[in-house]
Amino acid sequence: MNHCSKAGARALVNTSPEPVSNAVVSNADDIASGGLLFLAFTNPGGALIIASALLFLCIVLVFKSYRLWREMVSSGS
Repeated sequence: MNHCSKAGARALVNTSPEPVSNAVVSNADDIASGGLLFLAFTNPGGALIIASALLFLCIVLVFKSYRLWREMVSSGS
């Protein structure tokens, strides 16, 4: 799941012509991954809650994206 979200974010950011956003997204992803890993070692319950919330958010976004895509396809846009 993490690879899909990282690849999707990278695909969106790579369309930007300026290099600053690529560096910012890459660093933010590294910091967030390292922070969640550190939290998993120090407070597994907190990490589980955060990871569950992120998973729920990803699932909601996938369903909303699919619904938007289906509306676009059915309307002929």
